[in-house]
Amino acid sequence: MGDEGLKGLACREGDGEAGGEVRDTHAALQAVIDDAMAQTRSGKGDERHGNGLDFTDQPIMSISRMVGAGFLTGQAMKKLQEAMGMHLKGDHMAAYREILGVVVYAGAFGVLLNDKLSDSE
Repeated sequence: MGDEGLKGLACREGDGEAGGEVRDTHAALQAVIDDAMAQTRSGKGDERHGNGLDFTDQPIMSISRMVGAGFLTGQAMKKLQEAMGMHLKGDHMAAYREILGVVVYAGAFGVLLNDKLSDSE
């Protein structure tokens, strides 16, 4: 994914609701989540692992079902460590891209947990 598609680099104001008066107090966080979604849909992950599959059928999820959530948390920890190193070297864009991966791994953990919750109902 090219850097031009990243929305989190400049905080977006919320679009508001019907009257246009409501300020989105979480616009900065939503921008990062949107960037993570864009990255997973069209970035390295999609190119290497997507293969046209639904997210729940991609390796990120199938491996998690085989070996457990530790896979996801370990990958997120690795990406956080890499992001910190990049940030400390002044490569903030590369660090940001790694953080987007952390968001995806955390989201995948959420999907895994939702599956467990659905199974227990």
